[in-house]
Amino acid sequence: MRFGDVLKGMVNSIDGGLAGAIIGRDGIAVAHYMRQDRFYDTESLAVLYNKIIEEIKNITEVLNTGDIDEVAISARDSMVFMRLINERYFMVLIVKNGEIHGKARFVLKKTALMIADEF
Repeated sequence: MRFGDVLKGMVNSIDGGLAGAIIGRDGIAVAHYMRQDRFYDTESLAVLYNKIIEEIKNITEVLNTGDIDEVAISARDSMVFMRLINERYFMVLIVKNGEIHGKARFVLKKTALMIADEF
């Protein structure tokens, strides 16, 4: 399975999809895709998003709320959705703000489940 093609399909299936990545819990991006009109420093994003996932995981353990499945971050211009694939990998999907976030979450979940066996 070509992860770049999977990410491209995921991002392009959403109006306002900007970028997607598969990131290891070590902070290294396994694969990424960006629309041509966008640029994101994937290496920096991978490290920073990994730190966010780690902190949220620590909080949920302290609060005893169960394992996290998904994290959403709302910014002025975009929404960032992160979904765990398993304990070692997670996916990121970035979409323009104002787009249909429910569809973005659904596509991210469906894609994560589709590739889970590869990890």
